[in-house]
Amino acid sequence: MIRPTLRMFHLVLALGGGLVVAVTGLSGAILAFRTEIDAALNPSLWHVEPSSVSRSLDEILAAVKGTDGPAPRMFLFPNRSDRAIVVLLAGPGSDCRWEVFVDPHTARLLGRRRLGSGWLESVKRLHVELFAGRRGRVIVGVGGLCSLALGVTGFVLWWRSPRRMPIYSRRTLMLDVHRQVGIFGLLPATIIALAGAMLIFRPYLTPIFDVLTGPLPSETGIHSTGDHTLASPSLEDIYNHACQIHPDATITRLYLPEGSRGTFAVRMRLPEEQNPHGNTAVYFDRYTGQRIHEQTSRGASLIRNLLWYAPYPWHTGDALGVSGQWLVGLTGLVPSILLATGICWWRSHRG
Repeated sequence: MIRPTLRMFHLVLALGGGLVVAVTGLSGAILAFRTEIDAALNPSLWHVEPSSVSRSLDEILAAVKGTDGPAPRMFLFPNRSDRAIVVLLAGPGSDCRWEVFVDPHTARLLGRRRLGSGWLESVKRLHVELFAGRRGRVIVGVGGLCSLALGVTGFVLWWRSPRRMPIYSRRTLMLDVHRQVGIFGLLPATIIALAGAMLIFRPYLTPIFDVLTGPLPSETGIHSTGDHTLASPSLEDIYNHACQIHPDATITRLYLPEGSRGTFAVRMRLPEEQNPHGNTAVYFDRYTGQRIHEQTSRGASLIRNLLWYAPYPWHTGDALGVSGQWLVGLTGLVPSILLATGICWWRSHRG
């Protein structure tokens, strides 16, 4: 009695949420190679000749300011010597945001494009919100929970099956493929779906997480208080100061101050951090260049790391480096294969 009921529950879950899981899986597989795809399709924007000589950040900023566009707000640093630095420009309104690509070795402008205009940004929106805003995010999160339930019920059905090894006969081919793909993809798909659901529902889970780990340090209320008559320190000074604070870190982003009380903020990745962008940020007064605040995952408890810092790199595969990237890409195909083979078996079985 248990097995038929469980099979029906598994079928209802698949018919109800399988399409959402398949779409998010396929789009996630593409996003796993997002940077590589973008660089391959736009080599004139991304590719530079490697060199041991680099221009200063202030020279690069001056080159960017010479373009017709809004104010520069952020530097994104490449993780390879043959890739461009990206400077984000932001003005009033969501339509006034640009990405400017600059050769870090010569400060030569390579080109620019409107932020979010590439087709990969559309894939990202599809993956995160199904082009439906906040409501779509909730649907994606529910799809992640549905994926977890499908994995559990599928495993139980496989375990209780009198024949676990496939024979790949014409009559059972779809079922055998369905079972084998499901079993081999179960562990990575479960980790990816769980991490994704945690990211989607994090705003709703924050009060619970705060009770378990204590609240994360707030970014609000961090302001420059130095003498406004002083000239701002150079970007090179801020960058070098951050390097001195954490000499073992890799700087990934540098945020420029906004307004008279804004601050410089440097985001960096410590060796033990799995997030490719880093979980550490140091804030500097825009007038004095002094450090005024720091956030870091260094020394965080195990439960804080699991709840706050681990979901993103485990969802994207960055926690395992290049192998994790390929694992996420291949695992993203699993839901579509399971949906197709499951429907084929169900239809043939009904006939």
